[in-house]
Amino acid sequence: MNKQPQKKTDLTFWVVLLLLLLGLFLYGRHLLEERRSEGQKSVEELAHYIEKAEKEGEALHQEILRLQEELLASHKEESEGKGLISTLTAALETLQLAAGLSAVQGPGLIITLQDNKEGAEQAQASKPASYNPASYIVHDKDLLYLIRALAPAAEALSLNELRITDCTAIRCLGSVILVNSSRLTPPYEIKAIGEPSALQAALNNSDRYRALLRTHIPIEIRAEEKIEIAAYSGSCDFSHGRVSERN
Repeated sequence: MNKQPQKKTDLTFWVVLLLLLLGLFLYGRHLLEERRSEGQKSVEELAHYIEKAEKEGEALHQEILRLQEELLASHKEESEGKGLISTLTAALETLQLAAGLSAVQGPGLIITLQDNKEGAEQAQASKPASYNPASYIVHDKDLLYLIRALAPAAEALSLNELRITDCTAIRCLGSVILVNSSRLTPPYEIKAIGEPSALQAALNNSDRYRALLRTHIPIEIRAEEKIEIAAYSGSCDFSHGRVSERN
C-alpha cells in the first residue's frame, strides 16, 4: 500500500525537474539570442562607424590634395612673378648703366691734363710779341674731342668726377670751362672705364691728343684696376623729341 504514493512522488519530482531544465534551456536560449542580437547590432554600428570614418578620411584627403594644388599654383605664380621682376630689374640696371644713371666701377684709364704754365712763362719771357696765352691752356674742345675719342672704347666716362652722358654739355664761358652748369678748373681729370689697352689705342688715334702732345700740354695717363665713376646727376632736356606712337 505504501509503494503507489512513492511512485507518484517520484514522477512529480521528475516532471518538475524536466520543467525546470526546460525553463533553464529556454532562458539560456533567450539570452543567447539577445547576445547574438546585441553582437549583430554592435557589428552593424562598427561597420557604420568605419564607413563614416572612411568617408570623412576621403573628404579630408581630397581637401589636402586641393590645398596642395593651390599651394603649388601659388608657388608657381610667385616664382614666375619673381622671374619677371628679376628680368625687369636686370633690364632696368642695364638701361641705367647705358644711360649713366648708375654708379660704376671697373678697370680703365685716368687721364690728367694741366695748363702748360711753365711753357707759357718761358714763351712770354723769350718772345713777348708773339706770345699767345691761349696756346698754353686746355680748352673745352680739347676735353670734348678727347672724350669723343675715348667713348667707343669706354663703358663709362667722367670729367672731374662729373659723369659724362649724351646729355652732357662741355663748353667754354670766357676763360672758364663748364660741364653743364658746373665750373671746372685745372687739373682736368678724365676717368674712362673699359679695357685699358683699347682705351689707350683710342687715345693714340686721336688727332686732338697728338696735337696736345705737340704743344706740350702736360698729360699724365695711368691705368687702374678699379676706377669709380658716379652716376649722372644732371637733367636731360627733351624739348622737341617725343616717344613715337605705335600703330
